[in-house]
Amino acid sequence: MANLMFCYQCQEAAMGAGCSLTGVCGKKPELAKLQDLLIYAAKGLAAVSAEWIAEGNPVPGEAAKTVRRDLVMTAVNVNYDASAIRKQVTKTRRVKRELLEKLANREGLPEAALWDDGEAAYELMASSPKVSILTADSEDIIGLRELVIYGLKGISAYLEAAGENAPEDAETDTFLLQALAKTAGTGENFNELVNLVLKTGQYAYRAMERLDQANTARFGEPVITRINRVHGVKPGILIAGSDLGVAEEVLRQTAGTGIEVYAHGEMMTALTYPHFREYPHFVGSYGGAWWREKEDFDCFGGPVIVAGDAMVPPGASYETRLYTAGAAGFPGCRHLERRSDGSLDLTEVIEQAKNSPAPRDTAPSAASAVGGFGRKRMAALSDMILDDVRSQAIRGFLAVVGDDGRSAVRKYYTELAEKMPARAVILAAGSVKYRFEDLGLGDILGIQRLTDMGQSGDCYSLIQTAMNFKAGLNLEDINDLPFTWLVSWNDQRSIANLLALLYLGIKDIYLGPTMPAFITRNVMSVLENTFDLHETTEAERDLKEFFPEDGETRAKSVKPDITKDMLVSDIVRRYPDVVPTLLACGLNCLTCGASAFETLEEACQVHGIPVDEVLEAIQDDPMRD
Repeated sequence: MANLMFCYQCQEAAMGAGCSLTGVCGKKPELAKLQDLLIYAAKGLAAVSAEWIAEGNPVPGEAAKTVRRDLVMTAVNVNYDASAIRKQVTKTRRVKRELLEKLANREGLPEAALWDDGEAAYELMASSPKVSILTADSEDIIGLRELVIYGLKGISAYLEAAGENAPEDAETDTFLLQALAKTAGTGENFNELVNLVLKTGQYAYRAMERLDQANTARFGEPVITRINRVHGVKPGILIAGSDLGVAEEVLRQTAGTGIEVYAHGEMMTALTYPHFREYPHFVGSYGGAWWREKEDFDCFGGPVIVAGDAMVPPGASYETRLYTAGAAGFPGCRHLERRSDGSLDLTEVIEQAKNSPAPRDTAPSAASAVGGFGRKRMAALSDMILDDVRSQAIRGFLAVVGDDGRSAVRKYYTELAEKMPARAVILAAGSVKYRFEDLGLGDILGIQRLTDMGQSGDCYSLIQTAMNFKAGLNLEDINDLPFTWLVSWNDQRSIANLLALLYLGIKDIYLGPTMPAFITRNVMSVLENTFDLHETTEAERDLKEFFPEDGETRAKSVKPDITKDMLVSDIVRRYPDVVPTLLACGLNCLTCGASAFETLEEACQVHGIPVDEVLEAIQDDPMRD
């Protein structure tokens, strides 16, 4: 048991319940437990900081910055380097110790605030029940507590991406420290945690606003841009992640060198900001969503920089040309350090790029994409769009926020876009857009049916657009808009987006493609009753709900039939009562990692079992819900 881990903070969690042997993301148990230790240390620092503030002192800036980095380094697909995590634990202990010595009163501090074992004891402490996320009175308390923490991780990710250019906001830093401190003790109250979840949404919205202010102040307001997705013949550098500041640094230092620079994944949004258009060697986007890194990075001939997040354990073919920046890290890959003037040392990257081959063709994609629909551009288009709404030329909007992932069940979003009514428009913020980027959805009277509003943090622009539409249509309630809100959750940024929408009172939100394991049935019941939060089902069925004909809607309680193209893990999660039937049919792979990616048909093929016989057995099962 000592070697086991437990993690369920992302959509890829094994069996939709949690990774215990190794992470589906590639995280090993030793690393997972060190990350849990870092969160434990962060809780201790937050508790000391909260007491420091309660004694009438200003927000301890170094403590807030340290806790933000702690939270981001433990988020999904960010840092796999155990030595970097250990180093951050040590730093967090130091900052806490220095602040603790200044406190007038230590009474009532949680155990995490007083923990100060040396580095030799890290592994032992990391395996302690004190550090495990499962130490709580009930699974509901655990789930709510983790929901708060994951929301705080999303907030921290947005603040890290904003960088030093973000406006000072002591109020957000205070909340971050106080909220994390509240998760450090025991005996949490269910209702108090529910309120804390909604409060986290308030500051998630505020963090997105700070990110928007920082980016637009530094890089200008995004402009509608046709983004090149065809690679050139010169050597290049590829930048992944979402930290626009790193992209600017790379462009500045490579100007005039003959090196071309490309964006991967959500970094594509950088190409829509006026400041980046000043660099002619920033030639376009290369590849697809973050989860395609192994394929795309292998085809890209030059060095690759992962800026802040979206790290997939690298393949051997490109590990020697992969660099990390910010909170990201992987053992064996070189981490780009800051010089004394704050700039990144890119000397090695640039030299390697000069001696690299040009990019090769990666997976087929459209030759270009259209982006840059920020809040200001959408405001300028609002009269034309709302005229189309009034005339029914545009029947409704799918507001899709959040991130993409590897799971096959995410084809839901592609099917949604393929089958949605011809008069519907998608407003997308986040890498989920890659699920329908290449469908050629066209336009409605000049309005793009896929309106790319940017990165996951640009959910702020989407919300602002909804508020502008509400005013333009003279509506009293934002929920009266012809909007359907979908949150494509993969990691903590998506959770922060969800909580922000709940804080704003937006209802009838659909969350998918599967439900987070940490949202228990009781917690989900509260969210359903208060906000009409729903789980996505199947694209065709959901579209009948989103765009009802003749006033008819399907009942919320209807669930999809089990079909051969459903993931095994999804079947087990949604229909646990059919597990004995599956086992009786010979499907003994229900708990292996492959179940997260295999459809029922694929699993049957592996075991030499006719899938039609399995489906018939399921239909005949009297225990089926």
